[in-house]
Amino acid sequence: MKSKIYSIITIFAIGCCFAACDDHNYGNEPTEEGSISFANFGVDVDNDQSEIETRASVDVSGFLVKIIDTNKNVTVKQSTYGTLPGVVALPVGDYKIMVESHEVQPAEFDHPYYAGETTVKVSANNISDAGKVVCTFSSIRVTIRYENNLKALLGDDVTVTVHANDEGELIFTPDETRSGYFRKLDGSTTLIANLRGTINGNYTEIRKEITDVKAGDHRIITYKVNLPPDFPDESGGIDPSQGINIDTSVETVDKDGNVSVDEENLGSDDRPGQEEPDGPDDPTPPGPPAEDSDVTIKSEDLNLEGDNKTSEVKSAVVNIHAESGLKHLYLEVSSTNEDFSGIALSMFGIGKFDIANPPTEESANNLKVLGLDCGEAIQNKQDVIFDISKFIPMLDNAPGFPGKHIFKLTAVSNKDDEATKSLILIAE
Repeated sequence: MKSKIYSIITIFAIGCCFAACDDHNYGNEPTEEGSISFANFGVDVDNDQSEIETRASVDVSGFLVKIIDTNKNVTVKQSTYGTLPGVVALPVGDYKIMVESHEVQPAEFDHPYYAGETTVKVSANNISDAGKVVCTFSSIRVTIRYENNLKALLGDDVTVTVHANDEGELIFTPDETRSGYFRKLDGSTTLIANLRGTINGNYTEIRKEITDVKAGDHRIITYKVNLPPDFPDESGGIDPSQGINIDTSVETVDKDGNVSVDEENLGSDDRPGQEEPDGPDDPTPPGPPAEDSDVTIKSEDLNLEGDNKTSEVKSAVVNIHAESGLKHLYLEVSSTNEDFSGIALSMFGIGKFDIANPPTEESANNLKVLGLDCGEAIQNKQDVIFDISKFIPMLDNAPGFPGKHIFKLTAVSNKDDEATKSLILIAE
């Protein structure tokens, strides 16, 4: 009995001490308090997006509820929705009630992130109602698809690696049917998808950059083979030397369920009615850029409007000038020589290859071996030299690579002005 009395006295003394400290606020004036009532608090999930997985009866009991002091930007109380107290006492001030489906990760499969918030003011000796919060889809969803005409050609090593928000990365295999979800960061609006692997027996790399990505977006990236009009028959094998390439289309579904095709992200072959032949037999070099364009592609030694015989070429130097600085320098290589096409394919893949932004360290090293500056060495530079003089002896000397070889360059400035020229080399 005596020990119980001592325990009660000790607890009472400690309680008085804490109370005294709290009343005096460590020498400051006592803090006025009010409270927030969660008796009628509710969380709704806006589930109208047609492209988000069905969550018709969402269990919100595990959703995180955070009370944040908006003046100090600190969380003063955190709980799950299912364990919220009825009333929370707080110092007088302005607060934000934030609700999240979970602690969002940089990247995760099959786990959409929902979030919402409301504000509430706490006044002295008063009970404020927490109200309700509507949570909307707030991450970035990415789905990878392949058309049937390409899927049959994919090797077991094919993957698509998607990067977002400077940290998030997910790897999609051809059999991956789940969507990936990426955290949205302020100031980060770009998604990059890198397809790598063996396609129809050839190693391929395709880099797709998607801009203006917003929280709540669903980006559907679809890959397909673009067959030429004179392709012999559907049962024949696909040979890259025949002018076959892979199209990458991007469909956007916003948080309201509106669907659109991102025209700015499509390659020339993706735009119906605007096919731009770039094969060895018809490179179709475009005309000069507009007079007010701040990007040009020129050469003092080479004809960029027609053929150049390698036997007469001493150097193959192209000068790129971008007054506002270079943003992208795309290279597309094609050839009538099957062996040379295979070499170019293994080094640069099918489609546009951005020398200013090499997708992998290996591809950057390939460029450096050829004596080409790339990456940061040319990004935002006004004057850049594209010199493939080292290719000339390889094309002419035994065993050689006779045929027509086309190096199509597309330069994009920081003002998004664009210029395109094709360097055509004829080896006999």
